[in-house]
Amino acid sequence: NLISSIDGLDNLKKLQILSLGENEISSSVAIESLRPYKSLRVLNLMGNPVAKKDNYVASVIAFLPQIQ
Repeated sequence: NLISSIDGLDNLKKLQILSLGENEISSSVAIESLRPYKSLRVLNLMGNPVAKKDNYVASVIAFLPQIQ
């Protein structure tokens, strides 16, 4: 896949699981953009450049504390 940003989810207010593994998401801004989705419990970004950054786990915890 070649997804490089997370957008177009505005109508999915009750989104619980988002799996975008093996794409081209490279910015922690993409993680921050998921803050409004309070129902989000599972996020898969493995295989994306953002997941290889040193601060990846800290960013997820900071921006999305509800993630399991």
